[in-house]
Amino acid sequence: MKVVVACNNSNKRKEIAAILGLLGIDVIALEATIHIKIANDADSYAGNAQITAETFANAYDLPSLADYSVLSVDALDGAPGFYSSDYAGDDCNDVENNLKILREMEGVENRLAHYTSAIHLAFPDNRAAITAGGEVSGQITDKLSGVSGVSYDPIFLSNELGKVFSEASLEEKSQHSHHGIALRTVAEKLKNSNHIDPAVIHTSVAAPATDRRKRQVKVVIASENQQKRKEIAAMLGILGIEVVPTQSAIPVGIIEGGNSFAERACHKAEAYAKAYTLPALADDSGLCVDALQSAPGINSSDYADNQGDDKANNDKLLRELSGKSNRHAHFNCAIHLAFPDSRPAITAEAYVEGQILTEPIGSSGFGYDPLFYSPSLGKTFAEATAEEKASVSHTSAALLALSEELQKSILKPSSPPPPEPAVVQAPAAPALTTDALPAAAPTTTALIEPPQAPVSKPIDDQINADIKSICTQASIVLRNAQVDAVRPAPFPGLFEVQSGKNIVYSDAHGTNFLINGHIIDAIAKKDLTKERLHELNIFSELLTTPAAETNSRSSANMESIRKQAALVLPDPKIDLIRPTPIPGLFEVQSGNTIAYCDKDGHHFVMGAHIIDTVAKKDLTKDRQAELNVLSCLTVAPAVAKLPSTTPNTQAIRCSASIVLRNAAIDAINATVVPGLFEIQSGKNIAYSDADGNYFIINAHLIDAKAKKDLTQAHQETLNRVKWNELPLEKAIVSGSGALKLAVFTDPGCPYSRKFEQQLSKLKGVKIYHFLYPLNVHKDAKRWANAIWCAEDRHKMLTDIMIDGADPAASTGFTPIEDIQALGKKLGIRGTPSLISGDGRLSPGGKSIADLKAWLKLETGKV
Repeated sequence: MKVVVACNNSNKRKEIAAILGLLGIDVIALEATIHIKIANDADSYAGNAQITAETFANAYDLPSLADYSVLSVDALDGAPGFYSSDYAGDDCNDVENNLKILREMEGVENRLAHYTSAIHLAFPDNRAAITAGGEVSGQITDKLSGVSGVSYDPIFLSNELGKVFSEASLEEKSQHSHHGIALRTVAEKLKNSNHIDPAVIHTSVAAPATDRRKRQVKVVIASENQQKRKEIAAMLGILGIEVVPTQSAIPVGIIEGGNSFAERACHKAEAYAKAYTLPALADDSGLCVDALQSAPGINSSDYADNQGDDKANNDKLLRELSGKSNRHAHFNCAIHLAFPDSRPAITAEAYVEGQILTEPIGSSGFGYDPLFYSPSLGKTFAEATAEEKASVSHTSAALLALSEELQKSILKPSSPPPPEPAVVQAPAAPALTTDALPAAAPTTTALIEPPQAPVSKPIDDQINADIKSICTQASIVLRNAQVDAVRPAPFPGLFEVQSGKNIVYSDAHGTNFLINGHIIDAIAKKDLTKERLHELNIFSELLTTPAAETNSRSSANMESIRKQAALVLPDPKIDLIRPTPIPGLFEVQSGNTIAYCDKDGHHFVMGAHIIDTVAKKDLTKDRQAELNVLSCLTVAPAVAKLPSTTPNTQAIRCSASIVLRNAAIDAINATVVPGLFEIQSGKNIAYSDADGNYFIINAHLIDAKAKKDLTQAHQETLNRVKWNELPLEKAIVSGSGALKLAVFTDPGCPYSRKFEQQLSKLKGVKIYHFLYPLNVHKDAKRWANAIWCAEDRHKMLTDIMIDGADPAASTGFTPIEDIQALGKKLGIRGTPSLISGDGRLSPGGKSIADLKAWLKLETGKV
């Protein structure tokens, strides 16, 4: 299925397109100049989504999918609601909308909010439309946070994720956001229906279809390596490029010169083009190993001697890597197509990441294929079929980029010839990223080098990783996401697992995982995960908060700003560039230094502060405080180094109290990962190495085999409520059974009402309803009093919350204020909130199935 995303907001369109891509739905790119006026005047969210989708479907004559999402804040009586997109005014942007919410929520204790999404997929023919909805609960934070997302994502703290949406990965949002839930429902409905594409697909908004027969070219492969020539010829055949057999009688003088793969490929291709008077294609590939300073590199074919002996090369590589724990490597490939006439040459380059095993596996392929383990395939290149290898290999990626560049050219002699060949950067292997969007064809650009060695420092006594096991388990934990690389982390026995631009951590066997965590170097005062993520996101950092899309705001020339900032700022390393609330002014962050510049980096403002006169805030000062969070760290006192499996509690406590902002440390416990220790501070959990040199914060430790979140289980224990101390006599009781459930419910809250409808269908559970009006809904307390003073309390609860009755005010004693005091003591800030019979506390309602599964943890039966 191919669809148009019916949205004029480019940031939102990109995010929805990325989620649809994960769900197997292709998105057709819109022309940048097209802007469709939408009349969203329906009286429901679904109605507005329908109007938008149908407008786009009629305009493009293509299936069109629209998302109408709104934020509802309980303390603001459900606002902004219908006015979410323009809450601060007709010409406002996301930043202004967010700041208005923050101003209105100052001093408000109840921060409960809900994100709702309505999705409508309309067709230009007679196929029936598909609709779906999604809703999530959360809290409004007191400041903007995160570096991605759209709309109110920087201030919406998701109950499910424990972070704001703008800090979440695309995979997390696809599973737990309002429109992610709705889009998955649409994908399921599509899968189970006959909504197939018509025989003719309109392409008015996409690139015109290309007739390969008119674009075909015949080439000579400039290589004496029979295996490589055969493999490349097969790939070129798939791409519609015909290979001319070479004649051994023609002497070709190849100069193996050059200091890069691209230069060496260029020399070979030009020599063959001249000898055969035909277009000649040369490949120069090599293996670059991090632990060997990128060797063997351009010397890969004769690493052991001058004979190009594969076995000798592999044996030498294993000897050089003996005892080294960092086995990360990448295959690099440069393709050069030279012409015997005046047509400009084309160069394409690509790479693929993997690991070097301790022994060769597989009998296919050639070169280093038996030692090169591909996390994407879950096997070595020598174990893979030709089709499997072609789907991820460096050679196929470079050939694809070259083929796409060929399709854009007319392949006829041109005059005069350009002085230099074009260089095309091929995309890396597909991966799950926060900006994984349908990409345009590669453009002529400067050559980008493959990523360098990781930020993490190598550790000599690191435990060797079982790469296959880690990749297999990580794929399950990350919900079938592709694993791109596995590297050692600073903790003995802990390894970084990279999937696209996402990072998690694993033990040496892939048995236990840490997710959503950052490794903090307490001595160097660095967030190593942040630096690593920055490295992975270096080309997409403009997708940050605050996002803006008004005509008055200019787009930043990232390359120019970086170049000029490196000359102006004390430290040439630029960590982040993002828009400010002032149109045309951009914040440049270098370490703990903040400067401002125009969109091209031609003018800089140093030592200045941006003041928000409406909110009465110094935005620069707030931003500086955010950057200085880690700079207050002090080095832990010198102590004798203990074995990595024994905690140095004094050093851990000293560093942890600072990293956790002077919080009291209640306990230090060993974990299932050797050398990793749990730090408990109140109801919060962090992790540390044995000496308190490195910390992992905001993380969850996952037992991959048992499919259990160990951190969540422990936090539930810390948050448990003593059931026998609940004032059950002040609750309204319904149902019967061995299982017990306490529900803090607000008669005026629409989500409590919805949950009460579900509870009426729950069997085998004794339910205690605590009336907990939050004073947000004007009639909530009156209704709560009416329920308690009624002769049949449960019937009145049902009449009001399910049937919509509105009884007259009642007088008499009620325990409402006592329940409100109890809820505040337990930290209940929204309704409904649930307490299981064994004391587990969970905010928000659940479906019947999820509620049964949650209660099942108590006794093992429902």
